Amino acid sequence: MARGSCTKSHHACSDLVAVDQDTPNLLGFESDVRYARKLTKSLENFNHLKSVALSCKDDKVIAIPKHMRKTLPPPLYGTRLHVKVNNVLNHSVMDVVDSLSWLSPQLGTLCLGNALDRRTIKFTYRDAADDVDEKPCCASLPWKCWWHELKKVKLQNFTCFELPKLRNYFLMSTYTPEIIEDPGCSFCTSSH
Repeated sequence: MARGSCTKSHHACSDLVAVDQDTPNLLGFESDVRYARKLTKSLENFNHLKSVALSCKDDKVIAIPKHMRKTLPPPLYGTRLHVKVNNVLNHSVMDVVDSLSWLSPQLGTLCLGNALDRRTIKFTYRDAADDVDEKPCCASLPWKCWWHELKKVKLQNFTCFELPKLRNYFLMSTYTPEIIEDPGCSFCTSSH
């Protein structure tokens, strides 16, 4: 039951206050969230799922401010998040990755750009058998940060200028992940 004003087709609702749904087979849900705090609150409703796909027009809402990340638990802890962002306009790719990895410390994939210029990061995490008790950067938190779980990162179609920055960013991890690079330009030569 939706409270607010909706169009006849029920595809657009203005001034929506609440939605009560019983949809165990829900495959998709679209929401026009414009503020980071509202996004995190909305995503909390999906924290019981194994996997969530999020598609955004740009990076404004998904770049969660650091002060929020320090005080709030991740809304999708334990849920694999797959994200597509059409335009990275306001923040660096590292800021977007950092923010999304807080939203879901088990970030699965991140696709940036449109179909013609798509850059992708695929994440692989440690198994429970690989678990290490030491967690120096997040010892005071009730959850492990994604740095401790990260095993492998595959970077696809990034430019020669983006690859070194991303490589350095991921190598800051306490446990150095394996980094696989598939540069977007054929004249790139990357050193590992």
